[in-house]
Amino acid sequence: MASSRAQKLLIEIAIVVAAVGFFPGVAGYAWAIGWLPVYGAVCQFDKIFGPAISADGYRVYLLDRGCDVDAAIRNILAVSQFAAGEDKVGADRIIGIYHGKLLAVAGNEFLAVDLVRKKLQEFAPSTPVEANCPPNNRYCAAHEATDEDFISTWAHAYLFYVQSQFRYTAMDGADYIASLLRMGLVAQVIVAFCYLAAALSAAVGIVRLR
Repeated sequence: MASSRAQKLLIEIAIVVAAVGFFPGVAGYAWAIGWLPVYGAVCQFDKIFGPAISADGYRVYLLDRGCDVDAAIRNILAVSQFAAGEDKVGADRIIGIYHGKLLAVAGNEFLAVDLVRKKLQEFAPSTPVEANCPPNNRYCAAHEATDEDFISTWAHAYLFYVQSQFRYTAMDGADYIASLLRMGLVAQVIVAFCYLAAALSAAVGIVRLR
């Protein structure tokens, strides 16, 4: 009896640990899957399940940076240290370099492209930050040293893990979806059918709850 209880407890602990570990990744893929029809309606209305939906475009939308990659790059540069002064770079050149159409020729162009690639893999911040950051750079966050106990340290570490896993799997999901949609009409029809079936199931569930 005691042995069966111990086994049951171990199974429950294993389930909780697995849920804690895998939830952020599952949530990221679910985020990428669930937002596709919304992205199509907002950004690609006539091509919701068509091959024109690019991985880059869908990724920046999932990260709250709008519908257009080039516009997102311009926004990033506009609030960075590369917007003015000696380090100023041309947004058109950085966009061309990012897409592989041009080659970087100056040191600040290399740095600007690195910044753009980094920021295009992060959620757009909702509010500007202030201290210890370059002027007008709202993508820089100040970190203050604080005394934390073990639980707070663990909680912050887990929160960082959740954010990084969620972001990574959401972007990975965007890549898979865009690749699938580029496979042709049959794949596009299958994807559209799956979304339609999911929508109908959700509608039936809501009706039954009422």
